[in-house]
Order: sequence, then C-alpha cells, then structure tokens
Amino acid sequence: MSLSYGKMLDWYSPTVGDSFRTYVFLPPGYDNSLASYPVLYLTDGDWLFTSAVSALGNLKQDYQVHEPIIVAIGYGDRENKRHRDLDPDQGGAAFLRALKKEVMPWVQEHFRVDQDQLLYGYSMGGKFATFALFSEPTLFSSVMIGAPADGGTHMLPTARKYEPNLRTLRTKVFMGAGSYEHETVDQIRRFRLWCAQHVPGAAITTYTAPEMNHGAAISAVLQEALRVNFAVLQKEIAVPPSTLKRYTGVYVNRADSAMSSKVFLRDGHLYISLHGYGDSYALQLHATSPGTFFLKEYEQNSYTFFPAGLRIRLSNGNTLELNKR
Repeated sequence: MSLSYGKMLDWYSPTVGDSFRTYVFLPPGYDNSLASYPVLYLTDGDWLFTSAVSALGNLKQDYQVHEPIIVAIGYGDRENKRHRDLDPDQGGAAFLRALKKEVMPWVQEHFRVDQDQLLYGYSMGGKFATFALFSEPTLFSSVMIGAPADGGTHMLPTARKYEPNLRTLRTKVFMGAGSYEHETVDQIRRFRLWCAQHVPGAAITTYTAPEMNHGAAISAVLQEALRVNFAVLQKEIAVPPSTLKRYTGVYVNRADSAMSSKVFLRDGHLYISLHGYGDSYALQLHATSPGTFFLKEYEQNSYTFFPAGLRIRLSNGNTLELNKR
C-alpha cells in the first residue's frame, strides 16, 4: 500500500483479491504536533468520507471535539462491490480480515494513532459493523451501527452466534436509524434490551432521527454517532435547590454595566437570562459541580459562581467576570 494521491490511497488486498480506494483525513494541526489521534474507519468511503469530515466541522461550532484520523474505504472509479464486502453472508469475513491484517497495521505504522480504533457503517455497512462487533470483540474501542440492513433483523442472531465472545466485549456501541424505519427502530430497541442482560460490559447509546427514513437519516445518524464519540460532553450532577438559591441575583460586567445577567430559580432549576434579555429567553444552567455549570445550548462555555460574582469562560478562551449586585 502506498500514498498515491495525497489523501487517497489505492491498494490491492491479497485477502479479498481486489483493489480498493481509501481516503485519509488528518485533523488540522496534525503535521505541527506530536500528538496521537484516534482512528475512525468508515465503510462506504466513497459516500461517507466527505459527510464525516463535514459533520466534525459542524460539531466544532458547538463542542470541543477530539478529532480523529479518518480512514474511509471505498472503490473510487471501480465497480462498487459493497454487497460482496459488507454482507457477512458473502465476503464480509474476508473484508474484516483485510481491515484487521492489512489496513489497520498500515495506518498504525504511518500515522500517530492512540489506542482508540472506531468503526462506523450505515445500512449494509451497519450490518457489517454488527458482525465486526461480535466476531472481533476486542478489535475496536467503539462500533457505530447506522440503520443496519434487513431492518436490523440480523443483530440478535449475530450476537447469539458469537455468544462465547460476549464475556470479552467491552466496546462502546452506538446504534441509530430514522424514525420512519419502524422495524429497524424496534430491532434496535430489542437488541439494546438483550445486550443489557447478556453483555453488561458494553456501553450502548441509541438514537432515532425524527421524521426521517433510510436516506434522509444518513447525515443525521452519522453526525450523532460522531457527537457521542468525539465531542466532549458535560456530565450533569444534581444540586439541591437550597444550594442553587445562593446563586440567584443580578450580575454585572465590570467593564460594561449594561451587560448584565439575571440568575433565578424556576421549578427547582437554575436559569440565566443573558445580557439583559427577559426571563422568557432564559437558559437553564446545568451543574457539573456544586458551583460550576454549563448550558446545553453552548456546552463549550462554563459558568462558575464565587462569593462576589460569576466567572464565564467562553469557547474562544476569553473569560468574563460579573459582579453580583
């Protein structure tokens, strides 16, 4: 395998006996750092590569994102043989061996990668991802299954087929589909319930894209899978209203007294109205500690109360300090 088109790799797989085109995305700053990165492997690379890069860019608008190296496997201008390579009942096992024995070692040799190796597949790729999850339970740290083919009816039979592997399964699992794919949504629900009883080591997240069918949900499911796996998501804790009440009041910026924020309790939750907006436009503050909060609408910002005021750290690195009036 050799780099032939910059971010595109043309290579021949002895395991499959055919050629592939693989697209590689390196996160911004990769060349100027010594950091190691997780690797996201995508099936249907001709279709999903650009969507995945765009989705990560979208997420960076609202979250701190640990961007991965993306390795997307497709066919380029050759015949698309996804049914041969992604269907476990056909060549799926050979394609998984090629991924494990040929692609992943090459990536680990040529790029700075950490221990997190992730797999995403949609439709037939979702069926392949299910097969990979159970047949190679230690290969990936996270497996993302998007709208698996055949309505997801293969998921439980696949898990049962590889039941001896379940005791070593510690993989993070994401499953998603459009809400109009009723059979798939139901199979995902059944699968999650079954895994809760038989695969206690697996951390499972499910997602239903509202009012979408198989095609419309492609981008929505992919972006949610990437958000769950690569965005830094705040962990909320419960804080008693008696503690929250101490933070209520009006806070004014020292440099601009007109830039005030009101903090108040509503139904046992803490809210903030930003920069003079009325209470009807207030946003709920969610606690990460008894004195530090975030807004779900702006997860990158943090709000820390101290005896004399409120400190707001913004996503651009700036900090505002407001005095309690």
